Amino acid sequence: MRRRAAECLDEIRINVPSVEVEVGALSGGQRQAIVIARANNPKARILLLHELLAAMGAREPRSIIDLIMLL
Repeated sequence: MRRRAAECLDEIRINVPSVEVEVGALSGGQRQAIVIARANNPKARILLLHELLAAMGAREPRSIIDLIMLL
């Protein structure tokens, strides 16, 4: 599970300190990145976007927009 989580985050070019860290201990932007990585799962059928990029840094939104365009 940790390996797959790291792969999902790498696929969308998002960095988090470690897949060992609890999501609640991450920054708001990092938590949003986790949500996006989960949505990148081929079994995901619905993706709700609400203030998606609000807490992210300057670099992450481009990766997220690219991912959305692929869905």
